[in-house]
Amino acid sequence: MTDAGLPVRVRQANLAPELRASPNAGETGAVGPPRRAPEQVRQLMSAYQSGTRRGRSDAARLLEGTRAGERPDDADNPAG
Repeated sequence: MTDAGLPVRVRQANLAPELRASPNAGETGAVGPPRRAPEQVRQLMSAYQSGTRRGRSDAARLLEGTRAGERPDDADNPAG
């Protein structure tokens, strides 16, 4: 207990034994995020950027259509 009468937190006290981190977890080769080649990172970021640009241009086209008095779903339904 603390001076204020509150319980003291004990790290990992309520975890199942198999989930508790061992004291040497950093030394035993703990699994981290996978390493990626620079080319793969560049390709992923390029795809992300082009998708963002495509989404923004599509949204701008939809917005222009609604400003012209059209409903955004008019193009999908030619019958009106």
